[in-house]
Amino acid sequence: TDTDTDGAAGGRRYSVQEALKDPPSFFARCGRPLYLSGDLLFGLAEDTIRPESEAQLRRLARLLTDEPDPDRRLIVTGHADPRGEAAFNDALSARRAQAVANALVASGAIAADHVRVVGLGERFPIVPATAPAAQQRLNRRVEVAVACADGGQ
Repeated sequence: TDTDTDGAAGGRRYSVQEALKDPPSFFARCGRPLYLSGDLLFGLAEDTIRPESEAQLRRLARLLTDEPDPDRRLIVTGHADPRGEAAFNDALSARRAQAVANALVASGAIAADHVRVVGLGERFPIVPATAPAAQQRLNRRVEVAVACADGGQ
């Protein structure tokens, strides 16, 4: 489902499937985050991309390669659920973002020096800390956005 972002430019989160329907429109607006949670989930306290997420990563790579732009820069942002200490979650979310960035670079979808990795820990949850544990998985996610030319998101 579509939700508002918390603190990220671009307003609404988009799925890779939505972006694939009209790539030029997606890429025309910098800062619009692609929401990979639900398809690209991580286990509790894990930074390894689950095998069932490989298809979603391939679609994301296809989105980038079908609309090539040598000047495109991406911001890959990792998130964590509220379990654990803040410092641990910050580091974990950065490792999650790095795992996605590494997969995109390995696929040839983007150059390593065109990706900025950010870990935001538990600061921008999709579901609140009071939500049931089964819903907390939605907070273990990565979002990918096209960086704005001014360096902002």
